[in-house]
Amino acid sequence: MARCWKPLSCFLFLLLFVSTVEGASPQATNSSVQVLQKDGEFDKRYVDIVTSEVQIIYTFNHTVTRNKTEGVRVSVELLSETTKSPVLFVVRQKQAVLSFQVPLILRGLYQRKYQYTQVSRTLCQPPTLVLSETQFFYVDVSTLSTSSVKYQLRFFKYAFPDGADTVIVKVNSQKNFPCSVMSIQDIQCPVFDLDNNVAFIGMYQTMTKKAAITVQRKDFPSNSFYVVIVVKTEDEACGGPLRFYPLSPDELLDAGNRSKTLEVVVSPAIDSEVYVMGMLFCLGIFLFFYVVTFLMHKKREELLKPADMSPAETGQEAFKRRPISTHHVVVRFDTSFMYMIAGLCMLKLYQKRHPDINASAYSAYACLAAIIFFSVLGVKTPAESREHNRDCILLSFFDDHDIWHFLSSIAMFGSFLVLLTMDDDLDTVQRDKIYVF
Repeated sequence: MARCWKPLSCFLFLLLFVSTVEGASPQATNSSVQVLQKDGEFDKRYVDIVTSEVQIIYTFNHTVTRNKTEGVRVSVELLSETTKSPVLFVVRQKQAVLSFQVPLILRGLYQRKYQYTQVSRTLCQPPTLVLSETQFFYVDVSTLSTSSVKYQLRFFKYAFPDGADTVIVKVNSQKNFPCSVMSIQDIQCPVFDLDNNVAFIGMYQTMTKKAAITVQRKDFPSNSFYVVIVVKTEDEACGGPLRFYPLSPDELLDAGNRSKTLEVVVSPAIDSEVYVMGMLFCLGIFLFFYVVTFLMHKKREELLKPADMSPAETGQEAFKRRPISTHHVVVRFDTSFMYMIAGLCMLKLYQKRHPDINASAYSAYACLAAIIFFSVLGVKTPAESREHNRDCILLSFFDDHDIWHFLSSIAMFGSFLVLLTMDDDLDTVQRDKIYVF
């Protein structure tokens, strides 16, 4: 049962907080903490040392344009081998504050802890109302460690090119693991670029070798977006194994060098004409079977037409004849549906030839359920399934897997027709004279 919120506790907390701040001010004034302020530059590496008595503040400035999207990336590496107290980095921007510690500890499955000494974070772009504005942000580096802690700091800045209304963001890699997450996020604060929060906003996909997301301009009010790619601490989400288990829940695990080389390609999406051509192509395939059925039906009527029958009687007889049913070609058959239809067709054919044998419906469906159960074992994860994605080779709309679905559906359609017409020549034969298998 959840605890009730008590206003008295909140009031006491506020009083204690105020008294603590007021009491700490004289002590902070008389303390011997040395604050060093440095002017920072982009694309430059800074190697410094901080202690509990030395705090460093870096000052950066950059020009923000209203109609231009930019991003700032900060990379931090802890050079000291062991330290009991982490180094705290606080980035103070105009309308946002980002803080993180190094070593950074992330949790995986079963609350396993992974420690990282190299951390990179993405800063959000502050909004501006004017055409161009120079904005400042500050980076505070501090620690409570009594010994010297060595680190290096570096900032990167990149700009996004102008895009179309609809684009496709593709990410390719040469190796499967480590498992990664690709995320498309709007330009806003904060930027979720950690393993434990990358899926909080926007669109995302887990990936091994390939990932692709279609992005529309209307879905992003700022008319721009961030492409965030994060390497996960574990490979379980991509179908990989769990390598080890911790001896205790509080034990820190070393994940090793989990790095991945990626290629990000942003290309315009296909236009409406390609969609129209793809739909017309499918419609043409469907109409083709209707035309073939109509021609075969007409040819059959001409072959069965008696020589002494008048044209009027021929038309009347053709009108009375039972029409031949046609079937649609379904492009995609579900696996279970394919098994069920094929099994029921074979069962119906067997029962038609053996009228004295009635198969139990429970037994028939139980066998089909067992076949379907074993056929769907070992289903791949979404990340593993995306490895088989291919480029469109037919009308810039269908890939080889879609073509396979076309051919397989036509083959199944033909197989069903064979089962339906296999015993047409036995309709006028007595049942006791039919040779059964």
